[in-house]
Amino acid sequence: MKNHLVPSSYVNSVYDIDLDSLKSKGICVLLIDLDDTLLPRSESRIPLKTYSWIEKAKELGFEAYLASNGTRVERLNKIASDLGIEGLALAFKPFPFAFKKLLSKAGVTASKAAVIGDQLMTDILGGNLFGAYTILVNPLSPERSLVRIPYRLFESFVAGVLKIKVEN
Repeated sequence: MKNHLVPSSYVNSVYDIDLDSLKSKGICVLLIDLDDTLLPRSESRIPLKTYSWIEKAKELGFEAYLASNGTRVERLNKIASDLGIEGLALAFKPFPFAFKKLLSKAGVTASKAAVIGDQLMTDILGGNLFGAYTILVNPLSPERSLVRIPYRLFESFVAGVLKIKVEN
């Protein structure tokens, strides 16, 4: 039985994802976490490199969506708009609600989607339970929130037990 916390693949950052390889697997939708996956949690300014990566994905035929558990709806909507994609805040990952909603817009099943994120317990667990291809990336910034630090430490412990490379 597959461990639902183990990603299909892991890379250092979204820029290291082999989009051609995903395409050859039949994946056509990217469900991308925002905070510490695409941008540091404290940032709203989108680097040119991120614009370029999203544009390359679109040129290859991918539909991209942001799916964030974040509560800053205006920030997510602005970033999604600036990138020319749709997004959904308050996604409640690992529950499948947001994934289902976004994939219904794309008109595809979970097997045609990749969930990309920096957290095992939300992004990877949610994507695996949903039946998507999952890609774990290293967080873009160190955790500073006193509420989330224990969570990150627990995730690091789990990653170590499962022999998943994650750098926090």
